[in-house]
Amino acid sequence: MPAAVRVVSCRSCGAALARTDRSCKACRTPAPPSDETAQARAPWEIGAPQPSSSRPGASTADSADPQRPLYSAWSAAATALEPGSAPSLPSELGRAPRILGIPEPWFFLLLGLALAPVLTFTPILRYMGWFLGSLFHETGHAAIGWLLGCPTVPAIRIDGHAAAIHGEPSTLLRIGWMAVLALVLWRMRARPVARVILGVALLAYPAIAFTEAREVVFLLAGHLGEAAFATVLLLQALDGGFSGTAEERATHAMVGWYLVWRNVTLCAGLVTKSAARGEYADNGSFGLVNDYLRLSHHIGVGLESIALVMLVVALLPVPIAILLEHIRARRG
Repeated sequence: MPAAVRVVSCRSCGAALARTDRSCKACRTPAPPSDETAQARAPWEIGAPQPSSSRPGASTADSADPQRPLYSAWSAAATALEPGSAPSLPSELGRAPRILGIPEPWFFLLLGLALAPVLTFTPILRYMGWFLGSLFHETGHAAIGWLLGCPTVPAIRIDGHAAAIHGEPSTLLRIGWMAVLALVLWRMRARPVARVILGVALLAYPAIAFTEAREVVFLLAGHLGEAAFATVLLLQALDGGFSGTAEERATHAMVGWYLVWRNVTLCAGLVTKSAARGEYADNGSFGLVNDYLRLSHHIGVGLESIALVMLVVALLPVPIAILLEHIRARRG
């Protein structure tokens, strides 16, 4: 009886592939390995040169140069792994596919660092960078505002203004969040780590949500939101992202590094330059006072001291993303 035919689609061009196809005949992208073929993949399928006579489906063009790899180094590195299957950092990094001699995860991390300044080159690119940063910033304010029981509305205006305004705290909303935490804690009681984390969160929540500490956390939430999104974006660049494509990983790394750069330069300027502090005091959106100044007045700590602490926080997304990728890969 003839063997069953496995029909899948090429990840690059969408062409149909059968079980016996080792690569796409249209674009030469390697076929996704199945359980039966994963153990028997030929060296040429991961970029090693191989005479064309030994390759399934070799074309006349291949025969002209038997030492030419089937596909480029870029294509090999971008498609050799399934999405989300990048090796851990740094222990298994040496076994990752390489691009220009650099392990793939590090290549995309460095590529994003090189591309991040692009969002500052021209007025339209600076506006795009500002809009992305503001979107993440106000999302941080809005998310924390609601979690602390304060209905919060973010606003971004196309002429360069952004803010998140919260209302009076709702006792019902805060009690509701505590009930949710208690329920999740009960459901996760068999997991020691989750039990400790959720227990601490349940104890800390009323100490924040029902006191003036609520406003401190709200004021910090915008810049912390940018740092959180930067961590996620850099992790996606290391891990392969949603699709595993080179374009997605490079974009994630670029935006992640831009968010890091944006906060590092802001905090460094506030720490070292009086002109930067004066500009920061004068450019609040919608005529409002900027977050760090409001925080300084609220807790009675100098702007420079707050900016110095947040400068350290702004640098954390990179090592945290690398650490999380290392943990993810070790757990498989």
